[in-house]
Amino acid sequence: MKLKAVLIGCGNIAGGYDLHSAPDAVMTHAKAYLGNPNIELVGAFDVNPSQVKEFCKTWKIPRAYSDLNLMLKECGADIVSICSPNETHFEIFQTAAVFNPKAILCEKPLAMTSEEAQKMISVAKEKGIVLGVNYIRRWDPTLLALQKRIQSGEFGELQTGRILYTKGVFHNASHGINLMESWFGPVKSVNVSRVISRSKDDLLSDFSLSFEKAPQIAFQALNADFYNHFEIDLYFSGARILIGKDILIDWAGSGVLGARKEEIKGTLHKIMGEVVGNLVQCVLNKAPLKMEAGDALETIKVCEQIRNKKV
Repeated sequence: MKLKAVLIGCGNIAGGYDLHSAPDAVMTHAKAYLGNPNIELVGAFDVNPSQVKEFCKTWKIPRAYSDLNLMLKECGADIVSICSPNETHFEIFQTAAVFNPKAILCEKPLAMTSEEAQKMISVAKEKGIVLGVNYIRRWDPTLLALQKRIQSGEFGELQTGRILYTKGVFHNASHGINLMESWFGPVKSVNVSRVISRSKDDLLSDFSLSFEKAPQIAFQALNADFYNHFEIDLYFSGARILIGKDILIDWAGSGVLGARKEEIKGTLHKIMGEVVGNLVQCVLNKAPLKMEAGDALETIKVCEQIRNKKV
């Protein structure tokens, strides 16, 4: 018997990114669900009726809805994906949780406040719902292997780092915050040097964080009107590691960087298959979730500190 899945929100992360991706890419919820033999994708919802109809036609999803409660009632979903705008996550989670799915996979950030996120985690625990938050890098086997090498001390001590991001602290910088927390421990200090812009819920800002096991890492914002970008640049005593689409390692030797080079092909473009596969195993076999909702809550707390800092 297959698990039934539904999608809430029919934008890029739900399916749009894979319309023009490489054949081996799995960048969206729809493609990941359709590629998993344990799942049947039975319905999708969007507030835009024409958009959800076109989406379901493209992905061959049998039921299109513009009434969320009706979809959740009729489809009897085991897994619910929340792919809607950030500010709607909390309200949609509350609606979905009433129908007691086995799992909810929420796009990041989990919510726009730590209070909302804590309520979501508490409800999920009370109802026995597996709650995943899609910080995709936490499932990436290539980055997990790199994390082991970093934490083993292979590259020496971290001296400093820089992360470039677009589209907001909560929306995209939180990817870097969450990943660095998993690699270097809790955030110990927050410094905001510049606020470029603010919206109702999010902001674009230059800031730096120190971690339990790492000195200052600077986050610098870029204008997404030109292009979307995310890049991690870490300087250790023995090597520089540049993480973008692929991973480039410049090893130090004789007082210079680049004495030896190592290139690792990235696998982030097909990671949604790993995310959904882990979620399915959590539901069917009680496997541990690789990215716990509690970690997402800690990331939100850091984002709130950045949002609340006076510059």
